[in-house]
Amino acid sequence: MNIPQTSLAWAYDLVKTKIEKATNEPLGKVLHNHPFFEEKENYKYEISTTARDIMMTKRWQKDFIIGEGNIKAKVLETMMKTVGYNGKNHTNNLVNWRKKDDFKKLKNTKQVETIFFNFFKSKIKDEVSFQRMEDLNLSYQMIAYLFFIKTPKKYLPISQQKFDKIFKTLQVDFKTSGQRSWENYTQYNQFIKQTKTFLAQYHEKPSLIDAHSFLWYVIDHDNETDAVNTDKSPVQKEKTSQEVRTIIKQELYAPKALQEKVTINEELLNKTHVDFIALQIKKQEIGDKAEQIVLAHERHFLKINGRSDLADRIKHVANDYKLGYDILSFELDGTEKQIEVKALSAQNGRKAFYLSANELKKSQILNNYYLYGVTNLDATTPDILKIQKPNFEEETLYQLVPITYKVFFD
Repeated sequence: MNIPQTSLAWAYDLVKTKIEKATNEPLGKVLHNHPFFEEKENYKYEISTTARDIMMTKRWQKDFIIGEGNIKAKVLETMMKTVGYNGKNHTNNLVNWRKKDDFKKLKNTKQVETIFFNFFKSKIKDEVSFQRMEDLNLSYQMIAYLFFIKTPKKYLPISQQKFDKIFKTLQVDFKTSGQRSWENYTQYNQFIKQTKTFLAQYHEKPSLIDAHSFLWYVIDHDNETDAVNTDKSPVQKEKTSQEVRTIIKQELYAPKALQEKVTINEELLNKTHVDFIALQIKKQEIGDKAEQIVLAHERHFLKINGRSDLADRIKHVANDYKLGYDILSFELDGTEKQIEVKALSAQNGRKAFYLSANELKKSQILNNYYLYGVTNLDATTPDILKIQKPNFEEETLYQLVPITYKVFFD
């Protein structure tokens, strides 16, 4: 299982824009040299280094230390230690405070210390160590932390609920909450390794921690509390569809020419005799603006990912009604994609748009058809909802409401 390359490309564009907008500094060749990462993320390097200095595993002697409580005490010290990095003190937030308390309560037995001794001295395979830590009922987050401080070039810490949101945003059907296991943790690290490989296209020798930090900013963590994972809770299965769906809140800089405010004339709507011609003109203006926003986004996305050749080939074909879509664009690998653009409205809290019979037909027969629903057209960064190969006749996802009919009679 891999993260789709198109999702990583989208995520890179998003995170790069967020960071450069926040700092007014280009991302640069070396990720961890950027001021944003220096301030917010690079303390993780210091945590892993400080933890290994505290543990001093090279000095451990089996007959001298096992059963005396020293190993557990050292592990706990690594979690409680405040580290200094870049002129600031950082608490160890890689383990939730409740998990630290649970670890304190863990009985100090020879069995417990033997497990830690064998793990940190690499006396047994990592897979076996993971299972034995599970048997101690250590949380997934705690186990991941221990693997990280032992081998940060191979393993990463985890925050299950937040990474579940990240994977969902990246169109990956993968969950870590309630899924504590060696297989799950291995796949989790594989996703981060894949991200590291992707980042190497743009940056010099990114580390796994760089990739971990990059993925962290795919979603917005503002106003979120640090959730406590529930390793033994049942996995809540969500309803899924057989169709491939891509739903992404997209941020972009709209060209100034596209930032003119588009509004419905309220006086016109309130008239007893509605001027439907004027309404249709205003509706067309809104639709045209949505299409221009998507055109700008598609060209920007391809160019920033090194495909200016494809960006130059994008076509605006909305006037050719028989095609059943508005924009001919491309995936990063050169595959054509047909995009129908809709300016979304809201009715009773639900998103809505109009769909012609021809557009419905084309959505069913075109191999790489997308619906791009645009909202917040007046904003500097409009929102784009992307749905790949939507099945509009799937009643659990969409509701088709007949608006007009063509009537034949003799």
